[in-house]
Order: sequence, then C-alpha cells, then structure tokens
Amino acid sequence: MAKSLRTNFIYNIINTVSGLVFPLITYPYAFRILMVEGIGTVNFLYSIISYVILLTSLGIPLYGIREIARVRDDKRELTKTTFELLSLNLLLNVIGYIVIFILAFSIPELKENIGLFFLLSTSVVLTTLGCQWFYSGIEDFKFVAIRGLVVRVICTAFLFLVVKSKDDLFWYALYTVLVSTGNYLVNFICLKNRISIGVVKFEELELWKHVKPTCAIFVFNLVTSIYLNLDKVMLGFIQNSEAVGYYTASTQLSHILLTIVTALGAVMLPRSSNLIKQGALDDFYRLANKSYNFILMLALPLCVGCIVMSPVLIHIFCGDSYEPSITTLRIICPIIIAIGMSNLIGLQMLYPLGLIKIVIISTCVGAVVNFVLNACLIPYFSQDGAAVATLAAEISVTLLQIVMARKHIKFKLISEDFAKYLLSAFLMGAICTTLMKIEVADIIKLVYVPISGVIIYSLLMVVFREPFAVEAISILKSKFKL
Repeated sequence: MAKSLRTNFIYNIINTVSGLVFPLITYPYAFRILMVEGIGTVNFLYSIISYVILLTSLGIPLYGIREIARVRDDKRELTKTTFELLSLNLLLNVIGYIVIFILAFSIPELKENIGLFFLLSTSVVLTTLGCQWFYSGIEDFKFVAIRGLVVRVICTAFLFLVVKSKDDLFWYALYTVLVSTGNYLVNFICLKNRISIGVVKFEELELWKHVKPTCAIFVFNLVTSIYLNLDKVMLGFIQNSEAVGYYTASTQLSHILLTIVTALGAVMLPRSSNLIKQGALDDFYRLANKSYNFILMLALPLCVGCIVMSPVLIHIFCGDSYEPSITTLRIICPIIIAIGMSNLIGLQMLYPLGLIKIVIISTCVGAVVNFVLNACLIPYFSQDGAAVATLAAEISVTLLQIVMARKHIKFKLISEDFAKYLLSAFLMGAICTTLMKIEVADIIKLVYVPISGVIIYSLLMVVFREPFAVEAISILKSKFKL
C-alpha cells in the first residue's frame, strides 16, 4: 500500500533539505581550496561523463518510475520488470564504456586529465546499479531520505579529511563520484530485500519490449541534457576552465534552490501514473492544480530572494575570487520558476498521460535555442552568455508546453492565487533589498535577510488567505487545540 502523498512529500523534503544543507557546508570549503580552475576542470570532465550516463540510461530512469508504479502491487511482475530494466541498462553500459575509452584517447583536453576522467566514469556503472527508479516507483521515500542523509554525512567527512590543497583534484573527483552515486551502492545492496529473486526465470525476461518506449524518453532526456550540460562543455572548449568554474559556482547555488521547487515532482510522478491507470482523472487534475499553486508559491519568492542575495551567497559560499559569478547567478535565477513549471506540465502531467511527444518537441526547441545562443554569446560574454542561453531555453520550453498542452491543463495558469504569490514575492524582495543595504558583515546578512524574507512572505500569505496558509493554520490549531 502506497503511503499518503503528504507523508511521501515530507520524507522527500527531508531528503531535499539534507541535499541543501550539506552543499552549503561543502561548497565554501571546496571552492576555496581548489579555486576556480580546479572546480572548473572537474565539472568540465563530469559534464562529459553526464552525456555517457544519459546514453547508457536510455530513458530508463523516468520510464522505470512509471512502470514500477504500475506493477508495484504484483510482486512477481515487480521483480520481472526490475530485472528486465536493470539487465537492459547493464548491456548499455558496455557501449558507454567503449565511448569513454574512445573519447579519453582521442580528445586532447580529456587525455590531459585521463586519470580524473576514468575515475569520474565510475559514476556510469554506479548509476545503473542504483536502480533509483525502483525506489521512486514503489514510493519508498523514507528509505531514500534516511539513506541520503547517511551517505551525505560520510561524504562530507571524506571531503574534509582528504581534500587539503588545490593539488587534491583526484580526491575531489572521488568525492564527486561518492556524493553523486554513493546512494546507489546502498540501493543495490538493499534491492534483494524488495523483490523476490527466485520467482522469475532468466528465459522469461523480455528486455527488448522496453526499448521502444525508453527510446522516446531518451530523445527527451537527450535534448534536455543539451541545455543542462552543454553550457559547461561549450564554455570549456570555447573559453577555459576558469569560465566553467565561475559558471559552476552560480548554477550550483541556483540549483540548490531549484531542488526545493522540484521536490514535489519525485512524489507526484508515481502517484499520477497510478491514478491514471485507475482511471481517476478528476483526482489527477485536482492533484495537478494543487501542485501548480504550490510550485508557484515556492518558486516566486525563492527566485526574487536569490536575486537579492546573490552578492552575499557568492562571497560566503564561493569566496571573493568568484566575484564574476554574481551577475551570472542573477541572470540564471528565473530558471527556478521556468523549470518548476516545465517539470509540472511536462513530467508530472503530460508524461503520465502518454503525451511524451509534446514534451519532446518542446525540449527540442529549447535545445536548439540553447545551442544557438551559447554559440553566439559565449565567445563575447563567457559564463554570462551561457546563463542567458540556459534561461532562454528553459523559458521557451515552458511556454511551448503551455501552448501545446492547453487542452490538457484544466486549471487557470493566471489566477487570483498567482497574483497573490507575485505581489507577495515583490513586496518581500523590496523589503529585503532595503535590508541588504545595512552595513554589516555578509555572514550576518545571510542570517537576518532570509529569515526576514520568510517571515514577511508567510505573513502576506496569511493576510491574503492563501489556501495552503489557511490549511497550515488549521492543522496547527488542531494539533495544539487552539
């Protein structure tokens, strides 16, 4: 029996918060020890490995969540589907490592750092063995949250113990692998307790029936990854590792905030797939409407707050040597809203409804926009040009999905609640901008400005009688019997 959506969301928020807290501890240390060039080198190499992971995964990570959610109540089918997808993924790994060896010995920039490149490539097989799609499909978010917390604690201790100077790139690369895929080792070890290994024979497995549907998702993942990773790759080739370092500093901070907005998606996809299979479309659209309002309620103030706080965030978490990243961060902040929207419409609504073609077309347009703008802007504006290209791509994807999927969006995109969120976010931003002008240390601003922003925005939500705020107050009253 699946846990309640609220319980799953709470566990996913715990996992998300731990994913936010630990980078806030490790980034300032790593960015200062390894400096711009070191951070840029590792991220440039890992961005290439990310394409190989994409190739070897095909469309299994997303497809697997849907398929596992559909058969999770049938232990035999659950086991069979898991073995089929894992076996297919392992076969694709062989192709992936052939590609890695060819790249390593044929591209000068990779050959120069071949040891780091091969170390980072272990993420390919670890991602496959992790079967993250399995745990999302069965909605075991408690396991994911606890496992994530333990692995992050271990990886953080490892970073502080072994990375001592800018020459410790090898150890930082190993840390990057562990913090990215260490969870997957735990996943694989625990998998045997979640399925019935003896109930399915090898000859019963139907690997190839999954190829066609995963290929459709692969196209979507491929074009999406173009504007998620191509910016760093193009920066590395057109500019240098230093530009990648500046860009990485800004994108890492913005993506920390983005994880808060997209946390609901991990919970929504398996539940949406299950509702559609049961024919409960009214419940599906009602859930989508609540998700839309919730994402807007979070994304708007986070975007405004990040723009206001950019100088403090860069100075504290990256260091004074990353000053050029401030403008880059401000440019790229609105992707928090754009990706939040496209994640809801594309992955949480259209994909479960079987309308993956709309998602693919919109992401293809986004990929073209991103590539063209990167090629035009990076030579002149370096990391700022890459930020503009990424933002333009995300906005084009979101707008095109809204236009193409308008028949399937059963709620108002511009509503009274939207106006409340927008007005509240701007009022909060105006007050926080004034607070930022107070002449105190950045570390003090990092404390009182966000806290003030949260209090101001929350009070405005209560004043405007926003539905989530009203519900939260009702829950608190019942808990404390007020």
